[in-house]
Amino acid sequence: MAFSRDDFSSLVQACRYSEALKLVIKHFTNVGRKNPLREQAAELMFGVMLNVKSKEIEDVVNTLELDEIDVLMRYIYYGFEHLVEGTPASLLVWHDKACNRGGLGSIVRVLTEH
Repeated sequence: MAFSRDDFSSLVQACRYSEALKLVIKHFTNVGRKNPLREQAAELMFGVMLNVKSKEIEDVVNTLELDEIDVLMRYIYYGFEHLVEGTPASLLVWHDKACNRGGLGSIVRVLTEH
């Protein structure tokens, strides 16, 4: 099944953030560092992440499987590296909640991937 922006937008508009993140993660998990789709995927991820209220982030993160946490963490670090406007403070909260769920191993896996 191909990625559908309409399905994604519907999920975000319905505040079904966990499902929207899972949709992006499912379709963009293997996008490498040099792949132009990575920017597209990051844009989608940040579009969801910026819509989630700070008090809801932990609930959203807790719905993700550990391998999905690694992908989320990958995009959080991408955001730190590229400093998307409006994301730094939000990314710190996401990072904290993702680290609590995925542990230090998640950080190590992201930082050591090629």
